[in-house]
Amino acid sequence: MDKTAPCAALRQGNDDGGEAVRKAEHYKVTLTVRTPVHIGSGAATLKKMYLYDRKSNMVSFVDTQKLFNLIIDNDLLELYEDFMLRQNCSLTDFLVNQCKFTSEQLEPVITNSVSAADALGERPIADIHRFMRDAHGRVYIPGSSLKGALRTALLLDMIDADGQRPQDTFDSFDYRDREAQRVARNHAKQLETRYLHTVRIEYEKYGEKKTVKPEDARCDIMHGVSVSDSLPIDDSRIILCRKDDFSVRGNKNSINLVRECLRPGTTVEFVLTLTGGITIEQLRTAVSSYYGRYYDTYVYSFDAIDKEAQIDDRDCIVLGGGNGYFGKNIVYAVSGKEKGTRFVSSLLQWKFYKHRHQNDSANYGISPRMLKYTQFNRQYYLFGLCKVEFAPINFEV
Repeated sequence: MDKTAPCAALRQGNDDGGEAVRKAEHYKVTLTVRTPVHIGSGAATLKKMYLYDRKSNMVSFVDTQKLFNLIIDNDLLELYEDFMLRQNCSLTDFLVNQCKFTSEQLEPVITNSVSAADALGERPIADIHRFMRDAHGRVYIPGSSLKGALRTALLLDMIDADGQRPQDTFDSFDYRDREAQRVARNHAKQLETRYLHTVRIEYEKYGEKKTVKPEDARCDIMHGVSVSDSLPIDDSRIILCRKDDFSVRGNKNSINLVRECLRPGTTVEFVLTLTGGITIEQLRTAVSSYYGRYYDTYVYSFDAIDKEAQIDDRDCIVLGGGNGYFGKNIVYAVSGKEKGTRFVSSLLQWKFYKHRHQNDSANYGISPRMLKYTQFNRQYYLFGLCKVEFAPINFEV
């Protein structure tokens, strides 16, 4: 090895379960959507910028440039300005009822249409948070979204199986103490390092052998896990879902927030490649236990929800946005329900002091005290539950 090279790295296996270089293994991952899934693009269509046909219960999105051209060509600019200044007027009211455009005239400005499902109807219209789309406008799920969900499931399974895990990591937290806030963040990082940063990387620098610190991102065993973006998903699989909050005591609060979601029953395919220390058996085990832990620890506390809407929880993970605090958090897995509830209630009080979360543990026995739900076909469902199946792929000719 060139001793003048400042950092020539050698990745090696670790007796404690670190990554070892091996022949790549490829698997087809099939997600079956059990409850509506939202993967947000960060974009939202304002409530005055889409058409809603109550009769067909369909929402149509428009090309804004073509819409403006239609308005200008028909000398309707002043009417359009007046429409934009009014509070309670939809684009459908303006174009169809006021401007008297026919469906044939509007068809060229429409980009795509989706089912409004149970999100609108007699409810007030709202901005629509859009699903992720590729450069060609096709719906898809980024591989990073699935990889993140698998990472969470794997970490939770490792923590649950470790009889030597730190028991006091999240035992106490004072939301008024800045030092306590820093310590809590460090605890979370230490847990990730303990379970996931187990790859041992050696390198030679100026003739001396050194080892990369475990905290370094290069030591993460998930580097040996690669997930492709999904195959494109047809627009017909998109529905609109409104966010609803259920309290522990059964009170429902409908939020004026609507998301594009994948319809239950949709199947989505990815390619998973394993080259490091993580095995397909580890991933299967982590996935198979994930939702049972999620339901027993958190969801079960909400007695008033529609139990008929619960799904077969085998081999399910939680994916995407809107599934609440627990879906992407490790506090309860580390500390158990009682200690975890005390910690989370104090943490949420620090972040959202107006909501009075400091009493969640004593008054409700769970924190957060609201569960995120949506309605589809007149039943209530959690967001983001997907069944995961792995099947080997042989790329050799």
